[in-house]
Amino acid sequence: MSFKEWLKIKEENEKYFIQLIEVENEIARINVHNDNIMHFNMFLCEAVIEPEKIKIQTYDEDELNKQFKKINIKFIYDNKSKLSGHYDKKNDQISVYYSKNEKLPEIEAMIGHEMVHKIQHKHSNAYFEQTEKIVNQINTNEKKLIELFNTNTKESMQEWNKLRLKNIKIYNDYLYNTVYEKMAYAYSEVKNNTSGKISDIIEKLERNGFIVDNKLRKYIGMYWLIKDKI
Repeated sequence: MSFKEWLKIKEENEKYFIQLIEVENEIARINVHNDNIMHFNMFLCEAVIEPEKIKIQTYDEDELNKQFKKINIKFIYDNKSKLSGHYDKKNDQISVYYSKNEKLPEIEAMIGHEMVHKIQHKHSNAYFEQTEKIVNQINTNEKKLIELFNTNTKESMQEWNKLRLKNIKIYNDYLYNTVYEKMAYAYSEVKNNTSGKISDIIEKLERNGFIVDNKLRKYIGMYWLIKDKI
């Protein structure tokens, strides 16, 4: 084998190795996204929350915890972290991590997003089973990707690339295009909208990986009708 041939193979292997790392990172993000799901057996249903009850007027952690104690929302102030939240079915609690880097309406939107999930998770037996099935499928594909990569033939690399693209599609559909995510994000985006245009919401969701179908449009429209109460 000439040096030129060896170098070409090495460069191709490095390219595939980088792509493999990207897939592994995608799997890691899914696991982080669903850490509470896999541990606390959550469920799905379609429901509408009461956004008019969510009013944030302070960044004070103690005041917020007092305000939302009855509906079991816990606020954790961390000036170094980004706004995030999750619902723990084990103790029926929503946790919200925030800082003064966020606007108060953004914190309200995060609460609304998690309240949607809370209602979803409590009233359907389908969500956990569906989630587990999808995550298992992605992880099975991940193992196959590693096997194909290690085989390192022209045929295995072609199959590797096809499976990689398939896994990325499953990943994106799972995070962005399921009914429970559509409902929750429709609420959040209506809550955060400042232009007064539904078209801006749709364009933003499409830029972020969502397929804006009739189901998602329905949720956006549903929350748009009560946007003045949010």
